[in-house]
Amino acid sequence: VTPGASTRVLVGREISQNALQASREFHDLILLALQPDPEKEEISVKDLPSVGVLAHVQSVMPLPNGCWRVLLEGVVVVDLVNPEMSKGKYFSSKISLRHYATINDVLLQMIVTETIRLFEQYARVQNISPDIVADVKSKKEPYEMYMSMLPFIRISSEQEQKALEQKTLDDLGRTISAYLQAALEVESVVEHVRDDVQLKMQQNQKDWFISEQIRMLQREITDGEIDE
Repeated sequence: VTPGASTRVLVGREISQNALQASREFHDLILLALQPDPEKEEISVKDLPSVGVLAHVQSVMPLPNGCWRVLLEGVVVVDLVNPEMSKGKYFSSKISLRHYATINDVLLQMIVTETIRLFEQYARVQNISPDIVADVKSKKEPYEMYMSMLPFIRISSEQEQKALEQKTLDDLGRTISAYLQAALEVESVVEHVRDDVQLKMQQNQKDWFISEQIRMLQREITDGEIDE
């Protein structure tokens, strides 16, 4: 979940469901933190990352299997300050808004321009609506623009977390640009393989058609000799 994006998730763990229930006391706001090892059943405060996302719980739907289908909307990226186990039921933490510093304004603008260029290419490849691209480009602040891009880039939760943990806008832009560049390179390889397979299929069909014609001609010649 990233700021400005809405996401549906399935919540099954008791500790997470406890946190959702507690969010009602805080205007339906909940702190989301990525668990580094998703296979680990028992987690402690030490397992929590230092950066998370404050999100708004839009809806909760209990399912027959005991899980909850939850609609979340990301609000802002935050730093976790002294996280702890609250009442033995769920994790809680003080938070501070994460500030992405700017090292060099000229360099930042260059990175922003390049990131937009890559995102436009990526959007064409992935058939992302031009309206979405226009909305991303309309963001005046680089932070807002980057956050509006992230939900549309096919990356893992770990890669998304890595982006959020960057310390400067320059590094955040570089990280997202690297994801876009990698995705475009993969798509280029896939397209090349697809074209190669299609070409071979066409060649095989052509060879089969020629073989069929030769076989039919040979049959006609053989039948003609028998008739004589």
